[in-house]
Amino acid sequence: MVFGSSGTTGTNRSFHFVRDIQHYIDNTVQLWQHYFDSVEQYCFLALLPGYLEREGSSLISMITHFIKISKHKQSGFYLRNHDELFEKLSECQQNEIPTVLFGVSHALLDFSEKYPLSYPDLMIMETGGMKGHLPEITKSELHTLLAVRFGSKHIHSEYGMTELMSQSYATDSILFRTKCFTTSQNTPNQ
Repeated sequence: MVFGSSGTTGTNRSFHFVRDIQHYIDNTVQLWQHYFDSVEQYCFLALLPGYLEREGSSLISMITHFIKISKHKQSGFYLRNHDELFEKLSECQQNEIPTVLFGVSHALLDFSEKYPLSYPDLMIMETGGMKGHLPEITKSELHTLLAVRFGSKHIHSEYGMTELMSQSYATDSILFRTKCFTTSQNTPNQ
């Protein structure tokens, strides 16, 4: 598998050649479960235009796997079909399903401007950057806007680092953290 960067910091994309995709997928699950609960218990809704429209996205590989192992049939990708995404969010809220809305920052802002919610239990996982669609704002400003528009205090950030076969998460602030796991014993390394 060949993962490519988003290319938003310059005109050339970097590429990372992955010999064992299962190793990468196992790391994503272990990292998620280190910071949150088991992947299976969540419904994953993904609003990731740009990522879905290009080949070689490590984020899409991760979310595809999370959707596959989620026990909730509502899980899925929502490219630009905001009406359907709103319906799924409403359904998840009504049925008290633990739900994660994964989204690129500009898409989350676009969606939430048209579909403001009051969903206190919703976990929002923004992947950062406006990708040239909107003016850049600070992460603190973004999180404040998302909290107001979605009515949730569970606003987190994810940053994928395929070169290191891992993700970083900012769960309680704008500071990212990560862990390394060995493949043989699945134990954290410092």
